[in-house]
Amino acid sequence: MRIITKLLLCLFVLFFACGKKGPLKPPVIELPGIKDASFNIVEDRVLIRAVMDKDIEFFKIERIELDNQNNPFSSKVVYEGIEKNLYFIDKNLDTYKTYQYKIVPFLKKNKVGNIYLSTPISFKLVRPPYNLKAEILETLGSITLYYEGDNCDSYRVYRYKKGEKKTKIPLIETKDTYFNDDSPIMGSEIFYEVSCLKDGKESIDNPSILINLK
Repeated sequence: MRIITKLLLCLFVLFFACGKKGPLKPPVIELPGIKDASFNIVEDRVLIRAVMDKDIEFFKIERIELDNQNNPFSSKVVYEGIEKNLYFIDKNLDTYKTYQYKIVPFLKKNKVGNIYLSTPISFKLVRPPYNLKAEILETLGSITLYYEGDNCDSYRVYRYKKGEKKTKIPLIETKDTYFNDDSPIMGSEIFYEVSCLKDGKESIDNPSILINLK
């Protein structure tokens, strides 16, 4: 009797200790796609290399343009191919923009494989200011500059005589989109140049304006 009681007790413990098992999950099957890919910046181009899986019939490369928060707002298919070892150069890009590339592989019957999405690609150049204008107030002996910029943290204004090199030290750094020079260099032809600062980087190929103060 004791033996039977012990056996029943063991069966009771085993039944409730194991608990209920859920339904079996199907195995995860990874679709064929891109084995490896790289994106390298050279001047105003992006060199794209990629190795496709053997089951890929063809593929498309999509270039996505990102906004200042790295959110996509436009896209364009820039290349289609069938090669297994891809080498493609995306040329004449805007070096002030940020891009992302998506490689979409296709299997038989146009079934989409495992899509490859690159990290954001930026040339990290700062767009220079634009619409630089000057207003000369001869009665007050001053010059006021007006300019615009895209997402500049601040602006630097440089002043130097015609025929001389641009000074390394700016006349002023300001967050305003205008600057009043109340002590210009009279009797000379003067260049004013304005640059944009963003994230600690300064724009190049900045606009300048020549003022004749003779």
